[in-house]
Amino acid sequence: MSERERIGEILVQKGYISVEEMEEGLVNQEKTGIRLGECLVRSGRISRDQLVDALAKQFSMIVIEPTAEMIDDETWQMLPSAWMAEHGIVPLYHDGETLEVVTSDPQNVDLVETIRDITGLDTHFNLADAE
Repeated sequence: MSERERIGEILVQKGYISVEEMEEGLVNQEKTGIRLGECLVRSGRISRDQLVDALAKQFSMIVIEPTAEMIDDETWQMLPSAWMAEHGIVPLYHDGETLEVVTSDPQNVDLVETIRDITGLDTHFNLADAE
């Protein structure tokens, strides 16, 4: 499997930031320990929508803005509400084998295993804005 493209490189390719702004963001990231994309949003260099767009490209995900109509009641009850809020996920539906989930944090690889342990289902992730 090839290495995933870095978020800073994607933001530059898309024209959202310059190389210099990426380098400034990396310095800020080093100082604060906050992920580069979030540093750039907080500094006003990019919008949250631009970050979500770049993350979707980085993780080969589609962006979904979940609505109440999209969420199956039975599926919603499969995971603890407080845990879902803490981890920024929304379970949409399942087919008995795979649980379709929307997340605001595609970099949290532990979620897949935790959801599988709780539900017994494989997980397919989509991306949504954290807000």
